[in-house]
Amino acid sequence: MSYDKEAAGEVNKALTTISASFSLLGTFLIIATFLAWKDFRSNSRRILVYISIADFLIAGGNLLGVWLVDENNNACKAQSFISTCASLWSFFWTVFLGIYMYTAVARQRGNKADEMMKFFHIIGWGLPLVIVSVALGLGKLGQDHVDSAGWCWIDGRLKKGEKEIWMLFTGKAWEITAYFLCSIFYLMLKCRIRKEVSEGSLCISRTGKVLSIILDW
Repeated sequence: MSYDKEAAGEVNKALTTISASFSLLGTFLIIATFLAWKDFRSNSRRILVYISIADFLIAGGNLLGVWLVDENNNACKAQSFISTCASLWSFFWTVFLGIYMYTAVARQRGNKADEMMKFFHIIGWGLPLVIVSVALGLGKLGQDHVDSAGWCWIDGRLKKGEKEIWMLFTGKAWEITAYFLCSIFYLMLKCRIRKEVSEGSLCISRTGKVLSIILDW
């Protein structure tokens, strides 16, 4: 039985290492491309880079987590803090990308969309830091190899109900909300563009602007 458990652990390490390595490579290429070519530095691509930075940290945290020494509780908490915070950053900025695209393309208010960026920064970076800092300060982060596939997240020693609440507060609730909001904004964007095209209300210049914004990211 212990042999099967050990073998499963080794398989999990191998799969996590492979998937995390590919994620690190992919996000690195996105960030490097943005930095290398100034022409690519539009706000929509900036948001994509912010998502990539968050995903880079998630992959790095997961990779670090499966290779952490179990007894190193401080390292486990540090990995949990980084990974959890990065996950929330990714959820928030993905929603902001949907809001930005809808405002700039469907509503044709590019200036308004650009003005919203400063609020995106405050909420997108700040709120996740506050949420995860509260969890860390209250001692809720730690080792949990059951619900997190090997890396650290919410302390597995918490009672089941308390653990589930903190899992929702530090990740799952925001993840579900992000999926829901992104679906709404992207469906609204698609319907708005399709409606305008079918009604013939898009002139050539406006069509070019819409396509340039969509292709920009």
